[in-house]
Amino acid sequence: RCAAGSRILVFDAVYDRFKQMLVDAANALKVGTTDTDDYGPVINEEQMKNMLSSVERARAAGEHLRDRVVARCGSNLEVRGVGLMIGIRHRRDPAWATRAARRLLASGYLVLTGDPTGATITLTPPLDIERQRLDDFVDVLSSIT
Repeated sequence: RCAAGSRILVFDAVYDRFKQMLVDAANALKVGTTDTDDYGPVINEEQMKNMLSSVERARAAGEHLRDRVVARCGSNLEVRGVGLMIGIRHRRDPAWATRAARRLLASGYLVLTGDPTGATITLTPPLDIERQRLDDFVDVLSSIT
């Protein structure tokens, strides 16, 4: 399964509104080489520090999420991955991932099933996700296992 940010799944009911909001947000971005630009090449130390800080936040948030899943869900689940790109698999129930994905989607969480057998749910949340949101996710997840 692809984890690229180039894929966006949007429900038909909100597609037109979402598309317009996305186009407006993209048009507002400023591309360039100064510190006031939204994105561009990494050409100065401040940009490099910001990028490295994002990587560290993702590493710490991923560690927090893995620790919470293990603490709340016990040894039934295997958690793999680095940072916030995480796969969660039930050790004994291959059909769990499909049930979990449906339940999580119904609760407002977008996850995909992955690996060749579809027995793993995969997560790729934004790097700036709040820890409370991760904790809320684990609360829902723990009710499924």
